[in-house]
Amino acid sequence: MVRYETLAVLAVFILSLAQMYAVIVSTEDLATSPLVHAKAASSDGSASLCVNRRTTINLSDCLTSINQSTEVLNYTHICFIEGVHPANHSILFFAESVNHPGLNLSVTESGIMTIWADQSGVGNHSVRIYAEDIFQCPFLNEKSFEFEILDINDPPFLSANIPSFNIPVNVEIAALNLNDYFDDPDNDPLYYQAMGASNFEVRIRQDSLVSFFVTDDFCGVETIYFTATDITDLPPHNYTVDSNMVSLNAVCPTPPETPVTGGAPTPPSRCTPEWKCERWSRCYPNETQYRRCIDMNGCDPLNLEKIFWQECEYIPDPEPDEDELVVEEEEEEVEVFVPERERPVLVDEVSRGFVGAIMVVLISLAVLLFIYVLFRKEILGAYARLSWWLTRKARKEYLLSDDEKEELLGLVSDAERSLSLDTSSSEFKSSSKVVRDVAAAQRVYLMYVFDVRYEFTDRDVERVSEKKIVHDSLRNVLKSLFKKLSYLERSKVFISRRHVSLLIEELRQLVLNTSKYDKDDYAFVVKETPVVGSPLDKCVALLYNAMIALQFREYAAAEEKYISLLKFYEELPEEKKSLVYDDVSRLYHNIKYVISWA
Repeated sequence: MVRYETLAVLAVFILSLAQMYAVIVSTEDLATSPLVHAKAASSDGSASLCVNRRTTINLSDCLTSINQSTEVLNYTHICFIEGVHPANHSILFFAESVNHPGLNLSVTESGIMTIWADQSGVGNHSVRIYAEDIFQCPFLNEKSFEFEILDINDPPFLSANIPSFNIPVNVEIAALNLNDYFDDPDNDPLYYQAMGASNFEVRIRQDSLVSFFVTDDFCGVETIYFTATDITDLPPHNYTVDSNMVSLNAVCPTPPETPVTGGAPTPPSRCTPEWKCERWSRCYPNETQYRRCIDMNGCDPLNLEKIFWQECEYIPDPEPDEDELVVEEEEEEVEVFVPERERPVLVDEVSRGFVGAIMVVLISLAVLLFIYVLFRKEILGAYARLSWWLTRKARKEYLLSDDEKEELLGLVSDAERSLSLDTSSSEFKSSSKVVRDVAAAQRVYLMYVFDVRYEFTDRDVERVSEKKIVHDSLRNVLKSLFKKLSYLERSKVFISRRHVSLLIEELRQLVLNTSKYDKDDYAFVVKETPVVGSPLDKCVALLYNAMIALQFREYAAAEEKYISLLKFYEELPEEKKSLVYDDVSRLYHNIKYVISWA
């Protein structure tokens, strides 16, 4: 009997060990599976096992070859990362930071990846994309994304303004090298041309040196400019840039005075001139020299001094060293007289006054520009207040019938209800039902206002807007609203939930302010949104609150919100200003329209 009990206990012990081994082997298989993640947890002495499956990262929507962006072409690439979890867990995406100059790559938590690169970012790159599911046993998966930034042609540019030149007649001068004034980001060879020359001969050599020549048949000023075209195999081809306008002044010699011979004898004068002359000047390259003589007796007050010329043999000066050059420059500074035929003509007396006036204007403009940049928000706010104050009184435009008004208010309420019930995304909406509902309501509103078919286009809007809409401000609002509608109807357009709410309230106030509406007859549950978050979030919040104020014709409150909005708008970088520029412009014109009749 004891033997049987011992065998039973031994069998139970062996079976327990076998069961424990099977559990351990199964757990190890789960932990090492490429699709499963496991973690043991113990907080109160008891052990628990957490098992989660791996998220699959799909980057098929993202291009692996992307063109670089230039000053004239923006090739920013936006794609969508897809994460699939077997249990449909919520996924958060992010990417490792990129420190390469000239390359910007960002990934939002919802999986929107944006890639932008300029010339310095050309080449192959690799970045790791991460996907983390929100679960009691979080699991982080990663995938390497390799892509190439393709080099495309950057346009050449003018690196410095080309100066003006004084050109002696019948003398060819080497004036400048165009490579000193034009440049190309890709270091492409440049092909130069001179444009506008009719009296001057402009010669451009293969090494980009430019020389000018003009005959004595022309004396005066001519304006030309140069063009530079890059020569490259990269697309797009044949970028061309123009220089500034360059003035060429043909300097002609003053002919010597020729003594009068023959004819009737000159009657004797009571005053005999006594000419005292300076020594002859140096011989100039045109083989002439001069001297100045003064009548010591002052017989003719209008001709107290004369310049006499004679021919001479020109002998070039030897090349001076630096010390001699300094002495020669000092001597030339005390030179009393320079002949007209050799003096470099820079600006005559009339032109000097003109240039002075231009300088005063430029300095004034620079001061005004500095003041505008420093007090831009205050200036724009003052301009808006003045514009609203000067708004001409007019009648309200009734563009909707009562039935149309009720139908549109119902569409607005439906879109508002859909947005409140939609919890698919806490941040962005992409061509979802609520966005489509807002776009459809906008299209119905514009169809009724312009009295066109439902499938109207921009041509229909341009054709009927001038005839149907009297107020310029309202016309600007409706045209801008159609522009926004065209944007919303595109595929894969992302828009924040706050922005969707703004569009709903804007459409509601437009319906009310273009129809027979008394604010005492309607009751809306509205609540201003708090102005918090980033500068972009604050802009959208103030736009939303201003639209609510306009629904109740509180245009003074709307004005204050617009002025406050300008402060946060000016803090935005240029790429984010474009996200709300049209909305800010519509708010300005909406206020101006309501002021005209409220």
